[in-house]
Amino acid sequence: MKIKTFLSFLFIIVTLILVTSCELKKDDGSTPTDPTTETNFTVKGKVYDLITNGVLSNAVVRLIFNETEKGASTNSSGEFSLQIALTGDTELKLITSKNGYLKDTTTAYAILANSTLTVDDIKLMQDTSAAVIPTPGKPASIYLKNQSVPSIGVKESGSPETARLLFEVQDSTGIPINIENQVAVSFKIGAGPNGGEFLSVASALTDEFGQVELFVTSGTIAGVIQIVAEFTSDNSLIRSQPVAIAIHGGLPYSDNFYVVSEKVNYPAYSVVGFPIEFTAYVGDKYSNPVRPQTSVYFSTSSGIIEGSGQTDKLGTVTVTLLTGPTPNLPEYGKGYFSVEARTVDENQNIIIASTAKIQSFEPIITLSPNNFDIPNLGSQEFLVTLMDINGNPMSENQSLKISILEENTLKLDGDIDVSIPDTQSKTWTIFYFTATDTSKTENEQLITIEAISDGANGKTKTSLFGITR
Repeated sequence: MKIKTFLSFLFIIVTLILVTSCELKKDDGSTPTDPTTETNFTVKGKVYDLITNGVLSNAVVRLIFNETEKGASTNSSGEFSLQIALTGDTELKLITSKNGYLKDTTTAYAILANSTLTVDDIKLMQDTSAAVIPTPGKPASIYLKNQSVPSIGVKESGSPETARLLFEVQDSTGIPINIENQVAVSFKIGAGPNGGEFLSVASALTDEFGQVELFVTSGTIAGVIQIVAEFTSDNSLIRSQPVAIAIHGGLPYSDNFYVVSEKVNYPAYSVVGFPIEFTAYVGDKYSNPVRPQTSVYFSTSSGIIEGSGQTDKLGTVTVTLLTGPTPNLPEYGKGYFSVEARTVDENQNIIIASTAKIQSFEPIITLSPNNFDIPNLGSQEFLVTLMDINGNPMSENQSLKISILEENTLKLDGDIDVSIPDTQSKTWTIFYFTATDTSKTENEQLITIEAISDGANGKTKTSLFGITR
């Protein structure tokens, strides 16, 4: 019994020692590596001929890691060295090539704490089956090999503001030049919107692949910027074709936000489903069209309208409204309806643009006075009103014509042949004309004056009877 108790006590003591040891190891005061901090790391190695075991100079080693690529050439001792920036332990891929040899692909693992990795010797096998690629000659041309994005946005637009351009210099046979034929490539802006856009460098040297990169950053004005790359070889200036990059506008700005339709007055009162297109024009704070695909939302006080759309390259978006029968906008009156467009500015505030339109109805004509008696060589002024049932003006090109039906000596002057413009103004509902007796002899006549209106709102007429003496 005593032995069993002693063994149990011994087991508890050993367990406590182990637990305490584990906790001490866990809490050793070490600080974990910041996964976002970049650390310089060196990768080096040596390239040999597989058969002769001789070192190979001018072999090109491409190092690929984390979607990044670096390159270097071996020196006369067959050695290469590459400096890279790592944020953690990473798998590396090395692709080694040389004219007349088969390409070799090697993988290695970089441990960040070691700061340097010496890869195993790379041995290339001679390619006896394929034709030997000639050694690159003197630089003869330059072209754009790669462009990171087709377009960028103006400053503070929320879009990428910088584009990366990769140019490649080739010899006369189309082979990229090597490091021995390295040239300095100069860059300039051939044309641009002059909004403060700029280039990262004025010139740069080609690398071992004959390549050189440039970064283009936008300013505050949208448009197209053209980049020209050029270099000098044998006293001759060699230039690339201009590279065009579109610079789009920024986010919506309330002072440059509008919604409109083609007309202000439509002959559509009591009509369900009359189609009317509305267009939102959206600009940024620099008066550029906003970036394409900016969303705009629409609503209406009457009828049905498409709910949303996205802007095109000019900052416009168009939707269709189908009218309701009897709109009524309290601040304007019967026959009016409104359309609102909404979007979001750079401060995440909703901004609104709105417009009011008329749906006008059938024409109604009144003449005043409703009869007349004009003395010899006398005259009479008449008031004519032309409006719909809601007191609104007619739509565009609705006509008003005043005439006398009988042969007579009465002359009409004033608003006797009117074509209504596209308007919401009540001034286009009131008209005046004068009837004047031009006969020098007294001769009583019965006269009929007729007013006719015709157009998209419909046709109507009314008559006025009187005499001249």
